[in-house]
Amino acid sequence: MKKRILVTGGAGFIGSHLCEKILSQDNEVICVDNFFTGSKQNIIHLLDNPYFEIVRHDITLKELNWEPKIQLEKGLIKTINYFERLLSNER
Repeated sequence: MKKRILVTGGAGFIGSHLCEKILSQDNEVICVDNFFTGSKQNIIHLLDNPYFEIVRHDITLKELNWEPKIQLEKGLIKTINYFERLLSNER
């Protein structure tokens, strides 16, 4: 079963490699980046993948009045745990 995983800063050096790894494990990626330090060149090769989506957005904008809900917090925790498992498998 495919997981849909959100990667913030996905157009950066580390984020783009994380996107590649997640896609290679047969999952979907929603990549969010404001492109202040990230680069489109880091993800251009992923744009043709139907399981990759890019959203240009700055998640630090306070005027959104965005309050995370418990469900989202649990999702973020699962994503962090997934990232930790990826790193431990690389060793």
